[in-house]
Amino acid sequence: MLSFQEKGRYFGYPECCIKHFMDIKYKSTMIKNYIPNNNTGFLPCKICADKVLNEGLTLANLLVNRECETTFPIGNGKKIIENRKILREKINYKT
Repeated sequence: MLSFQEKGRYFGYPECCIKHFMDIKYKSTMIKNYIPNNNTGFLPCKICADKVLNEGLTLANLLVNRECETTFPIGNGKKIIENRKILREKINYKT
């Protein structure tokens, strides 16, 4: 079975986003109840999310060296990130 890091690299996610996902995955067992995956599974870190929201990038623009043959979902990803940003504020991360 692939680790989260290996899966993230397979899908072309940036290393900073993989690390962010791993950090929150282990800090909150309830994460799936608060952050919808919208069939992408991609949870960008704050820096990458800001690039999509403020610099005109798309989620797909953030993907590098994608090994997966399935194309990334259509759309710029702003709606996904805006929803996650709102919901992320409701999460009480345990340290």
